[in-house]
Amino acid sequence: MKRILVEGKKVIGVELDSGEEIRSSVVISNADPEITFGQLIGKEKLSPRLKRKVDSVRYSTSCLSLFFATDMDLRAAGLDSGNYWFYDHVDVDKIYSDGLTDALLRRRPPPGMFLTATTLKDPSKMPAHGAGHHTCESFAFVGYEAFEQWAKTKYGSRPADYDAMKEDLAWRMVRGLEKHVPGLSKHIVFYSLGTPLTNEHYLNATRGNLYGIEKSPQQVGPWAFSPRTEFEGLYLSGEHAQSRRGRRDPIGHQRSQGGA
Repeated sequence: MKRILVEGKKVIGVELDSGEEIRSSVVISNADPEITFGQLIGKEKLSPRLKRKVDSVRYSTSCLSLFFATDMDLRAAGLDSGNYWFYDHVDVDKIYSDGLTDALLRRRPPPGMFLTATTLKDPSKMPAHGAGHHTCESFAFVGYEAFEQWAKTKYGSRPADYDAMKEDLAWRMVRGLEKHVPGLSKHIVFYSLGTPLTNEHYLNATRGNLYGIEKSPQQVGPWAFSPRTEFEGLYLSGEHAQSRRGRRDPIGHQRSQGGA
């Protein structure tokens, strides 16, 4: 989608990348506030109050995403269809706080990692032509700042130092997983690493965020973004919006408790 169409403070539809316009009196955006208000509408159309709020938003951390295929018998290796979190030590708060920064770039391997085997969750994902190959996903938290120096480069033609870092980080993650799945590195037949910039490109997520806006005390409850917006007919959904019990929205409707 190219933009959300508005007339004054009222939504009238959307314009697609092709130039086609689809008219509607209601538009629901699952994009984060910067994308919704900054790109799809344009900050020049926002009230001063909303513009200040959008400009001050802090976003959640991002991650490294390792997608790989292996010919290892994962069940024999002790894995099942569950989701695994592996930690090198018991100070999980420290591991998470480091995941908000570039600390992961200095760790060999990452001290905290997630792993799941999608083919153990759903055996139908095992391709007939690749019998015995499992597909897996592994994640480790990292802040966007670690990759900001390449943010202005173009996807598909980023500098060699960026590609070299991705290669190094991918195998750091593999070595970390190998502590829990011995021998894994010898059985990987395909892998691809995503960074916060990958999230930004494919998910259109501001600063590669994983969970929308940061869930800090200043951005939840009465300070959260409401599902209703100052544009009639425009609603926010997903992790970006939160309804607020006991408060009234700008057009006077009583809110109910719960998320949106």
